[in-house]
Amino acid sequence: SSRGGGRGGTGGRLITGGTTDGRNPSYWGRVLENVTDVLNIPRSLMAGLDFSFLLRQMGFVAPGHPLAWADAVRKGSLGMFSSKYADDTMEAITTRSKWAQLPLAGPHMTPLSGGRVIDREQGVASRIVEKMWGYKQTARGNSLAINQLRSNLVDKFIDEFGKKVPLSEIQLYINQVNRMTGFGDLGKKAEPLAATLGQVLFSMRNAISLPQRVGYLSPVGGGKTAFGPAWRDAVKTSAAFVATGVALLQLAEMSGAGKVLWDARNTDFGKLVTGNQRF
Repeated sequence: SSRGGGRGGTGGRLITGGTTDGRNPSYWGRVLENVTDVLNIPRSLMAGLDFSFLLRQMGFVAPGHPLAWADAVRKGSLGMFSSKYADDTMEAITTRSKWAQLPLAGPHMTPLSGGRVIDREQGVASRIVEKMWGYKQTARGNSLAINQLRSNLVDKFIDEFGKKVPLSEIQLYINQVNRMTGFGDLGKKAEPLAATLGQVLFSMRNAISLPQRVGYLSPVGGGKTAFGPAWRDAVKTSAAFVATGVALLQLAEMSGAGKVLWDARNTDFGKLVTGNQRF
């Protein structure tokens, strides 16, 4: 497995259970995990079979990095139907990727199955549901896709700028990729409460990642190179996402599908309104 670990992610290690550093959880930690598995059954049954991750966690970077996104979707789809393919691909991601060869905390790797509840937000939240046919395949494919996307983005950055920027800039970009793909940083104080808060706040990492993405649009601060490649990628990715969304809304309105409200004072600002439906 790759070196590292820490704030940027899990060090690129494939998480199969217990804690991310390989230790077994405490007795009460295991009790909490099991209780959480039961509490998360309704949520997992409702959301476990959809493919919203393609446009939710992964969609923000798709317009700006379409090839990386398409490759991740393709491999995730193949991994859905073959556990061996998924395991082999994860092995390649965590050992042969360019970022895995550097002494850095790698991008967050969502476990294909099992793992701690705080690591499963982007998969199926309940390990009980995760074992059911259909849910198991979907969870495996979803997790593989988002892991591959993060790896693709970081490796592309290293290819283009690895010899031009310090390791700290690459680490900053890794953290940036985590945020852009829905894995927000909860901070040291909130992190230990993640499993409990997750019962009240659905996809809290994804929610907190939204304002954190905005922070990367600042050309200075946060240890980044002023107006450097990490900042330029943040601007490019954000601009492509906004432009694509506006274009789709305009096309929908032109086709007669509904009316788009552009008045920022209206609660339906930026939405396509068709009768009582909002998109």
